[in-house]
Amino acid sequence: MIEVREELLRPLWQRVFISGFGFVVVTFIVLGLIRYLGLAFYGINFVTIGFLIMWIMPFVFLSAGGRKKIGIKKPESWLWVLISFVIGAVVAGAIYFLGFVLYGTGPENWGMTVAYEYMAGQDAVFEPVVFAVVTFLSMLFSPIGEEFYFRGIIHEVLGEKLSSYKMAGFWSSFLFAAIHLPHHNIFFTAQSFLTGFVPLFIWFAFMFIVSYLFIWARVKSGSILGAILCHSGYILGMNLFVYNVLL
Repeated sequence: MIEVREELLRPLWQRVFISGFGFVVVTFIVLGLIRYLGLAFYGINFVTIGFLIMWIMPFVFLSAGGRKKIGIKKPESWLWVLISFVIGAVVAGAIYFLGFVLYGTGPENWGMTVAYEYMAGQDAVFEPVVFAVVTFLSMLFSPIGEEFYFRGIIHEVLGEKLSSYKMAGFWSSFLFAAIHLPHHNIFFTAQSFLTGFVPLFIWFAFMFIVSYLFIWARVKSGSILGAILCHSGYILGMNLFVYNVLL
């Protein structure tokens, strides 16, 4: 019996984008521009638009089989979903602690980008209740959207395109790290080559590694939910460190 390969995209979008790879190229450029423009000119609310687009992409563009392929299904292990959340928080704490050790509260510290966003807001943002609300919302918008897109759509499309999920992991992680470069404030400032390039490279490397952590969480849990919870834990660990140490 010949197995019929189910396409990732709905028939309409197959005709529009020709292939899943074309879909990834177009959407990455659009989402990258939204991220860059938001961080450079329009603020975090503009960036959130990109997250919301990522949220709905699987339900607008993918077939039912495509959504299952990217991991939108019941986890095979709820224990690993929980473990992933904890590990995400611990890894975030380690990354932002290292930034503090290396660069203190200077602009080279990638954690200060998050701190600047808090300091740019109202004084009330320093209140624990408001901080808890902001953190909770952050644990929803970015993790769900980015995991659907990077560990879901991009990883699956590249896995099929390259006939290698190991290479798909490399390139999806590279793209994930690349789109996070503007999250480092130093990206938009005039710095010397050494004082600017080195912390930016370290930040890129950390985002590359973190992407692999989220891939691992998806594989261990058997669902994209594992990656989402690992990412949510990462946001929690990041915000707790920034709030309690950098602010």
